[in-house]
Amino acid sequence: MNLANCKLCGGMFSKSLSSYCPTCQSKLDDRYDEYREYVKNHPGCNMMEVANTTGIPINYVQQYIKDVFSPSLNRKKKSF
Repeated sequence: MNLANCKLCGGMFSKSLSSYCPTCQSKLDDRYDEYREYVKNHPGCNMMEVANTTGIPINYVQQYIKDVFSPSLNRKKKSF
């Protein structure tokens, strides 16, 4: 058995293909279509706009961005 910590809640679970526990994976899956549709219809939107307008928790939006390439999100580049 391969145990891992969920990337979202930090809880331990038996890892298969996902990096999320079954509960968090289900929650992410439930909101993903809404996220994708909003980003598709609002090119140039940012994370806060997506979260505030759709009600999707910001940590879900961050995970969508990390896990799935979202080219239409307006992300400010860091200057060093």
